[in-house]
Amino acid sequence: MFWGRTAAFGALTQGAPLPFELELGRIDGTLAHALERAMGAIVVASGHRADWSL
Repeated sequence: MFWGRTAAFGALTQGAPLPFELELGRIDGTLAHALERAMGAIVVASGHRADWSL
């Protein structure tokens, strides 16, 4: 779980909707998994900063 500024995720809202496939029990190799891994890079590319803390 995470929280962030909506402006930091603007790149995800531009263009056509993302084609999420059915998960079918997979936890790896899906678009959802790729986005989960790329969240930090997406935020930094938008000019914001990402911080991981507990």
